[in-house]
Amino acid sequence: KRLPLHEMRHADPAAARRAGWAELAELGLLGIAVPEQYGGSGAGLDEQAIVCEELARELGAVPYLTTACLAAEALLASGDTSACTELLPGLVAGELTATLVHGAGHAERHGQDWVITGEFHHVPDGADAQLVLVAGDTDGGTTLYAVTGSDGVHRERLSTLDTTRPLANLRLTRAPARQIGTPGTAEPVLARARLHATALLAAEQA
Repeated sequence: KRLPLHEMRHADPAAARRAGWAELAELGLLGIAVPEQYGGSGAGLDEQAIVCEELARELGAVPYLTTACLAAEALLASGDTSACTELLPGLVAGELTATLVHGAGHAERHGQDWVITGEFHHVPDGADAQLVLVAGDTDGGTTLYAVTGSDGVHRERLSTLDTTRPLANLRLTRAPARQIGTPGTAEPVLARARLHATALLAAEQA
């Protein structure tokens, strides 16, 4: 209703992804599978699959899969209570959109913090997501990091045939990052998030 298909074909991609986003948040659908302690409804995969199916029926361009499914699931899978407490309420409220990057960069210490460097291609919603979850190789193993600022982040929006699945190339150059979860545990966290998203993609095609 917010952005009919005939209008979406000619809409600005950055604007199209926001159409109806606030309403989804108000309905509690952005946090339907997020535990109540982080502001969600505490439902499960079945309920989230229904949301994905209905959004696909209307060809919605909102970043639901990347934010509410991939990124939220990765944060929960990390077991990092502090990061979940800080980041998930913003996702649930529609104040923050997020994505999960495929592949790993290189992370290194910078004082008490971390910086991450790497190039990543075909990142879903990569041109606009305010929170980028990315794996980084370290001496302690591949670890998950959150990039929330613009310093050291270059985004290249890509043209796609399917405007409901916007993609971008990202280049991170010593971008400030926050460690998520235990060092060396990124791979099982990412695997769980992608398995979760695969199930929901199947629901979209139902």
